[in-house]
Amino acid sequence: MFDLNDVKVSKNFNSLKNIKENYRNYYAHGGFEKRGASLYFHFPGLGALPALLSNIKEKPHFSFFPVEEDEYKKINNVINEFNIWVRSEESKMNLPIKYIESGLNIPCDPNGLDEIKKHLSSVESLNKLIEYHSHISDIHDNMDY
Repeated sequence: MFDLNDVKVSKNFNSLKNIKENYRNYYAHGGFEKRGASLYFHFPGLGALPALLSNIKEKPHFSFFPVEEDEYKKINNVINEFNIWVRSEESKMNLPIKYIESGLNIPCDPNGLDEIKKHLSSVESLNKLIEYHSHISDIHDNMDY
């Protein structure tokens, strides 16, 4: 979808990839770190407790909370900057994002996708498509046949 040779795209990609690699929710991934890096210590009467080891060279400490407030703010800034960029004309994804955010169903059949692609030529054309499909959806929702 994006040209990773573009400096702005590459910067966004690398920043988001860094967040994914360093701050993923390992509980949501079965409680295991990547590449066998899980560490649990057994506490009598409690059971196995997960521990997160930091990069000893940069931050020599251990923590049950992997993200501190300053890191959290940096992560939010990266994500906010990407959200602003991906909705800009510079990203060339602003119109597809506009359709996605319309709340309409995204068709998976070739004809439906072709119809959307045909209307990605301008904001006006896309707005007409969104308005038309919203109207059709309202007719079905209200059973106004």
